[in-house]
Amino acid sequence: MLNQIFIPILMSFSAFATQAITLDEARQQINDALPGDLANDPLSFQWETWGPRLRAKQIETPAIPGGISIKVEIKKAAPNRWDAGVNIPIIKDIMAGEKVRIYLWARSDNETDITTRLQQNFSPYDGFADYKLPISNEWKLISYEAIANRNLKGGKAALTIQLGAKKQSVEIGQIYVTRETI
Repeated sequence: MLNQIFIPILMSFSAFATQAITLDEARQQINDALPGDLANDPLSFQWETWGPRLRAKQIETPAIPGGISIKVEIKKAAPNRWDAGVNIPIIKDIMAGEKVRIYLWARSDNETDITTRLQQNFSPYDGFADYKLPISNEWKLISYEAIANRNLKGGKAALTIQLGAKKQSVEIGQIYVTRETI
């Protein structure tokens, strides 16, 4: 793998610049540009998908930062929205009382809603920050925040995107989950 690569650096949420840097430098620049500290790795697309009616593939997406997205197709609606979806790993601890911000690039072929949630990635899947997000056919950076009402252990937690509610096609780009003590 090349030591130097071209990747977008988060300068603001409306403008991005590109320069040659290492992945570690890129992660640090993204972390520095966002409020709080990153709880996930926005440059990794090592996401878990689940559901018998789900198909996911990575695609080139020059219209958004990072130039990559995951296209998720739900072939048939499931009984529950959580029966199919995507987990984005949370790699750092989130502590009760911290402010958590989620920034998510997304679009869909048709207007739809998706549900997101921060949770532990094992039964009983305790979590918080359940949000229903409107998605349109244009790329948008959607953001929201919540106060953690429980601890989530890094490496044992995920931002879950629940997609099983209906037949749909959704593209998800870089995701930034930050945390800060208030």
